[in-house]
Amino acid sequence: MSESFRAPCPIRRPYTALFMAMRDRLNRLIDQMESDLGRDMPPPDRQMVTDEFEAYEHGLIIGRIDWDAARLVLTWAVNDDDPTSSVHSPAYVLDLSELRQAALDTPTPHECFESHALYLLSEAQRHLGDFFRDGPTDDIPYDRHTVFAQGMAGATKPIWVHSVMFAFDDQHS
Repeated sequence: MSESFRAPCPIRRPYTALFMAMRDRLNRLIDQMESDLGRDMPPPDRQMVTDEFEAYEHGLIIGRIDWDAARLVLTWAVNDDDPTSSVHSPAYVLDLSELRQAALDTPTPHECFESHALYLLSEAQRHLGDFFRDGPTDDIPYDRHTVFAQGMAGATKPIWVHSVMFAFDDQHS
C-alpha cells in the first residue's frame, strides 16, 4: 500500500460548486453503504472500549472510475486483505456526467476527469476518518473504511487513495 501514484491533472482550488455537490453526494452514498451493512458505529462523542474497537471490521471500499459511462461505481472488497471488488457486493453508483462535461472544456479531459474523481474518493476517505477513544487522552486515528480507486489509466491494480499525490491549481478571486 505504500506505492504512490500521481494524479494526472491539477485539482482546482477553491473548489467549484459542482465538486462540492459531488463530494456531498459521494459521502451520502458511502454512508448508505455503511448503513446497509447493518453495523452502526457508536456516536463519535461516546468513548469506545478496546474490545469494541477491535471487534469492528471496517472493510475496504473499491471505487471504480468509469470515463465511458461517466460514473463512479462503489463496491465492497473481497476482504480486508484483497483490494478487489467482491462479486457478492451490491454496486453503489455515483453519476459523474456533470463532472465529465466540465472536463470536456479542458485541454486534457480524460486526465482532468480522472484526477477529480480520484480527489472525490480521497475526500470520501477523509469523511471516513475518525478516532478510537479509549481514555481521556488516548485518541488514535483510524478510518471506518479504507477506500481504493480502480480504473485509472496506467494503473493495473486498485490504488489506496491515501497514496495518490495531488497537485493543486490555486485560483484567487
